Amino acid sequence: MTSTEPGSRKRRKKIHDASLASENIAGLPSEPLIHISSYLAAPSRALFAVALALDTETSQENISTAIVGYHWDTLDFGQIEKELAAKLSDEDISGVLHCIDAVNTVTKLRLTNCIKITGACLEPLRGSRVIKEIDLSLVGRHKSPLLDPRPPISSDIVLPILDDIIARCDVAIMIQFPKAWRQLRSNYFYDFLERYNIMWRDHLLEEAICTGCCNDIDHAWVVSWPVVLSGKDCGKVQFTCHGCLTHYCPTCVDAELNEEPNLKFCFGCERSYCLDCSKIDVCNRCDKYYCHGCTSFFKGCFGGGCEENIFCGHCQVKCDVCYQTSCKDCRVVRYSDDCGACLFDCTTCKRTLCVSCVRSPTCDMCDITICGDCNDKEGADGLAYCDDCDKELCIGCRYKDFKKNGSKCTGCYDIITKVFNQATESHPKVECNSGLHFD
Repeated sequence: MTSTEPGSRKRRKKIHDASLASENIAGLPSEPLIHISSYLAAPSRALFAVALALDTETSQENISTAIVGYHWDTLDFGQIEKELAAKLSDEDISGVLHCIDAVNTVTKLRLTNCIKITGACLEPLRGSRVIKEIDLSLVGRHKSPLLDPRPPISSDIVLPILDDIIARCDVAIMIQFPKAWRQLRSNYFYDFLERYNIMWRDHLLEEAICTGCCNDIDHAWVVSWPVVLSGKDCGKVQFTCHGCLTHYCPTCVDAELNEEPNLKFCFGCERSYCLDCSKIDVCNRCDKYYCHGCTSFFKGCFGGGCEENIFCGHCQVKCDVCYQTSCKDCRVVRYSDDCGACLFDCTTCKRTLCVSCVRSPTCDMCDITICGDCNDKEGADGLAYCDDCDKELCIGCRYKDFKKNGSKCTGCYDIITKVFNQATESHPKVECNSGLHFD
């Protein structure tokens, strides 16, 4: 009699149970399935319909149609769990687009968190004349577009599909490109951006009106937007709000808000928002704008005199031990009891530490700062305080100061002698780092 491993039996049981569950669901009447699906988020409802449509029976196909319905405007995979979206393949998303007849129904497509796709899933959108917004950044609103590792979405696969769409569409399409494409700056991408820019000019030349000042946008201004083909802004749609898709000229300001620009670019999520769609905050150090959803990038500074200010992530430094934040203006090299600074760089281990964690001050002569951990290890190269002359010095500076003042300080002599003896005991054939010697 052949024995069966327990793990093998469990695996077969799970497969058997899953098969039974699938058969039981497929065998349910249509009414319960339709009712259950009504509680699901739109993308989950479509995925559920795709699973049922895999059954070859016509009745199941009819149930799938009843589940997804006919009224699709926005398909945003950010409405489902991030972990689920990250597992979806091109085949999964392509099935959803086919199932909901996306080419004729979807006006806004957002592939939020779909980091596994190559972009082949967009093939069902070829020929669409209704699409108005395609978000390929793969991140949610108010999230940094920088993904690590780099997602596999391919410009070689996607751009031919986008070319077909912009050639047929009767409206200007807002496309949010992956950050990786904008960083690579390939000639293939540049060529597409030229065609994309022409699409905007052709569709908006007669219609583009600034929502703020109601002035027409002249031809020369349209040529320079919405895509800038150089620098870090490569592929960025300008002068259009990512929230409501309204247009603002670059000089338009709100007189009621101290002449603030009506449209501001957020350096956190790298999208532009009008004042109606998002409150805008500003970093008090670099003056860069951040939309209200990106204020998680902001931290207060606990350095000298900065407690009331807030700073963006680019202008912050953190203690490597307790993670207390400070602005870069309050990060100093020299420690002082009354300087009010928050963070210091240890000269030895290169860590950035706050006042509480540094545990050791700066040499009064050479301005090096050594943290307490390094000071405990350094021996001859550490810092020490002399009660007699009231000086905190590294051993090199102490010896120089001792000789300069005529070798009269008893406290410094004791410190130097102790350090020298420790160094010679540990390494009898090696002189002290500071070159100390006694007559």
